[in-house]
Amino acid sequence: MREFKIVFTFLLFLSLTHYANSANFTSSFSIAPVQVLNVTNDTSTDKNFLNSPVLVPTGSNSSLAIIGWQANGKNYTFTRRIVDAYTFAPKGNDTVLFSILNYEEQPAIVGSPANGAIAIATVNRTNSTSQVFINVFPEGYIDANSSNFTQIDITLNTNTTLNYYFSQFFYQDGYFYLLYTEYANANLSECSIYLQGVSATNPNDTRFTSPLRLNGDSPVYVNVFSKTRPFARCGQHGSYNIMYCMWKRYDTNETANVMVDLANRMISAQPSLKDSDGWFYTPVTVVPYSKHCAQILAVSNASSQDLYLSMRAKLSFIKTDYALPYGLPSNMQDFILAGAAAYYGGWFTVYNQYYTDPETHATRSSVGRSIYQMDGSMNGTQSEIAHNASVISFLVQPNKAVYVLLANTTQAGGEWDVAYLAQLYGSTTYPPQQPKLANSLGAFPYISLVLVIIAIFML
Repeated sequence: MREFKIVFTFLLFLSLTHYANSANFTSSFSIAPVQVLNVTNDTSTDKNFLNSPVLVPTGSNSSLAIIGWQANGKNYTFTRRIVDAYTFAPKGNDTVLFSILNYEEQPAIVGSPANGAIAIATVNRTNSTSQVFINVFPEGYIDANSSNFTQIDITLNTNTTLNYYFSQFFYQDGYFYLLYTEYANANLSECSIYLQGVSATNPNDTRFTSPLRLNGDSPVYVNVFSKTRPFARCGQHGSYNIMYCMWKRYDTNETANVMVDLANRMISAQPSLKDSDGWFYTPVTVVPYSKHCAQILAVSNASSQDLYLSMRAKLSFIKTDYALPYGLPSNMQDFILAGAAAYYGGWFTVYNQYYTDPETHATRSSVGRSIYQMDGSMNGTQSEIAHNASVISFLVQPNKAVYVLLANTTQAGGEWDVAYLAQLYGSTTYPPQQPKLANSLGAFPYISLVLVIIAIFML
């Protein structure tokens, strides 16, 4: 019996050690996180989703899809898994959708909230020149004939010295929009920023005759190689046919700001946002809500521009920008915005927060959430919804339910082996569902094990 107890004690400590380094969640979900991917299972098709799995809509509120890709040289093959929107159980088998040639390691995927069509932006080489393509897969892309897609070259580039970097790819009012930077090999910091959109139902219809150059006639100086740190962002102004776009100018220490009238295809310069008092601002998102929008900037020390410490907001109906009531937790030293959307008249943000031990270089992480009123004041309190995890994909369904895909990675873009799907909100246009006690059962298997051990020792 003594040997039996020793073995079980060892297993208990092993289990608790694993739990201490595994993702764990609070009860702040409408539907609790459920494991949907485990890439350590050699007999599973989950490994097809190892590279940047993303959530996309299917056209139905009762389901959503996870899409991942595998690269074989420049050939990118995409796989789709449809899951139930409430149980997260797979619906049918995984489907290998299509393969696309992609010269750069930055395939951008976006889903349409209207009918489940998707688009993928890629960079490929044509006659020694780099070109930007938007590949549109119609509503029926989930059928067996998944090769039925339209590929549009939006750059028509003839200059062999030019390259491209994607900053944002999003869907708005019937169009897939790509915000990207064009730069020359010989001068990597001097760039131009462009916006172009293609119709989701008629991909040959582009939003602008040629890509709209947002920075006018003068080049801008940006850090295009900061892969996890955005420098340019656009977003809709409420429900209007207007966008606000902003980008960081490293040469003038300011955030440029323009309004794009999509109907008239015109750009109007807006007041820029100057860095000040040793603080460095970086655009991270534009959140449309009601008939307004919030332009969100991350704040860093000028001496440590890569570490985001707090946030500022420029509301479309207020001239000045001001600090948002968000505070980086004392046990964290940096954050990256993972998602934001309208919420019951205001908006909310979800962010991955990180800490790196300077001696061991070990990384810890948590996932935070803040809800704001229309004027940017806090609606409730800032909260942490996960530990030892990061949000790797974010989706708002047509019915305004919000889903997050979380992985047990503790660093931005870091390696992971298990991913979880959760519904953060059942709706963002009506009062949200109350969290249920059952949502905090992420530790239940471990608690059960402890109880079993105690029972055995009492024998």
